[in-house]
Amino acid sequence: MAAVDYGVENLASLKRAGYNIDGLNDAEKAKLIYLTHHLGLSDAIHFIKNNITEDNAKKLLIAQVGNESAISKAKKNRGYMKAHRK
Repeated sequence: MAAVDYGVENLASLKRAGYNIDGLNDAEKAKLIYLTHHLGLSDAIHFIKNNITEDNAKKLLIAQVGNESAISKAKKNRGYMKAHRK
């Protein structure tokens, strides 16, 4: 399966989860494809709903930028949840 196929499947999964994907333009869809690629579908849904836990945000941020950078970003933004959204 090619990367684009995964992106299309993630958009379809978001639609099945109740999100109005059809009303989005291509740039908005591309952002969702990027988000689901990096976080996975479940965590992307939590990100959209803004209900990622502090512990999960920490794990995701460390995975994305490394431990030292995650700590720095968390200090700067007063928490991992806020840092993860930046």
